[in-house]
Amino acid sequence: MIEIAASHWRWIALAIIVLVTVAVTTRPAFKQQSNMVVVRLPGHRWFGDPQAAQVYASEDLPYAWLSTAVYGSPTSTKPDEKAKFTAGKAALGDQWSMWADFPNADLQAKMNQVHLRAQAWEKPSDHLIVVAFGGTVASNLNDWKANTHWAHPFLRDEYTVAGDEFARAFAEELARRMQESDPENRRLVHLRSTGHSLGAGLAEKFAYSLPAAEYQIPRVEKVFAFDPSPVTTFLNTKGSVRKENKDGLEIDRIFERGEILAILRAVTAVFHAPSTVNPKVTQVRYNLFGNDRFGLTNPVASHAIDKLAERLQLVAAGKPPSK
Repeated sequence: MIEIAASHWRWIALAIIVLVTVAVTTRPAFKQQSNMVVVRLPGHRWFGDPQAAQVYASEDLPYAWLSTAVYGSPTSTKPDEKAKFTAGKAALGDQWSMWADFPNADLQAKMNQVHLRAQAWEKPSDHLIVVAFGGTVASNLNDWKANTHWAHPFLRDEYTVAGDEFARAFAEELARRMQESDPENRRLVHLRSTGHSLGAGLAEKFAYSLPAAEYQIPRVEKVFAFDPSPVTTFLNTKGSVRKENKDGLEIDRIFERGEILAILRAVTAVFHAPSTVNPKVTQVRYNLFGNDRFGLTNPVASHAIDKLAERLQLVAAGKPPSK
């Protein structure tokens, strides 16, 4: 029997490939068009039917621009970083403002040592504060060190600084600002986090690590994670704090069809469906870079957050994304 099984393994493998291909290509999500979005709901392994993308794009758009801006800063000298910050700030408009005095010089120095980029932005009209985290810069070794955090969980990198010094400093600063604000405003504050690629993983790390109860500030209520890294260091976060922070937390993992990490996300979902609660994880897939039927695209180019934000802006306005 063993000899027969061994002699037929090629046919068995081929049959599995055919069955998986048929299962994928016959699902409605395979025919997703550029003005549509497909959603993998919490607890589901497969995407649902395509639906109009405009509402989703409108919600995701400001967070995409925040995740773009954080690749640079007001003092950036590198052209690419300066361009991303300028584009993000301009698209956000006057309703949004960045905390100019945070982080302070000491914290910024610690962040610079590991290349952690993080900014706090505020939209007073919505009582909304968003912490944005920068993603991978291909030429930066610290970013690649953080991307492989699972291989060296006890070494200092962007995840450890984001979850320790940065999270605590932010909690102190928010507590101070809330204490100085009108009591009614304190009750209305909403806190969210966002980021792209590595920055998306850091945004989740921040949400799990924030010492909210200790400083009597709001917990992060939702994470907008764009083209997210699979690394979040969830298990390397202090258990009691993690347990408090994941209670009621929502995470939207938002990505472009065919971008470089999409296949990893798809395979993972087959074996481990997105969490249904605490945290509640939803996956949202756009098709803004590829053709209408197959989503054929450059997996690296379609991973760019500034280009994704530009296309989301068009779709949010009811226009087709440019190719």
